[in-house]
Amino acid sequence: MSGSLFVLTTAAGRAIRNPIDEDLRRALDEVFQVPAPSDDAAEPAALPSTWLRYEQRPGVTLVLEVYPGGTVTFDQWADAHYARELAPPARLGRISFSHALALWRALRAGDVGAVRCEAWETQ
Repeated sequence: MSGSLFVLTTAAGRAIRNPIDEDLRRALDEVFQVPAPSDDAAEPAALPSTWLRYEQRPGVTLVLEVYPGGTVTFDQWADAHYARELAPPARLGRISFSHALALWRALRAGDVGAVRCEAWETQ
């Protein structure tokens, strides 16, 4: 099987294949309405999140996960089974709703270069 797959997972756990712009906005709204943690060092995994997964079949899997307060993580895998990382996990802190939406739109468009050129901090 070849091609691309896009799946948006909302903070409520709903998976949406090939999300449209309204789906992206709604999912980000859910997360951005949650108060941001007061400590920048707060562990994102303990907070609700929403993420967009992009799979090239066969090929890489990329995941952009957004947390309250605008923290975004970027994971890159060599396959759809998350067996081999292509790069260490990366993070952007406290970006705006519109910046998060732009990142998701770029990923959904398959513009991986636009996503990778951000000022990611490796974890």
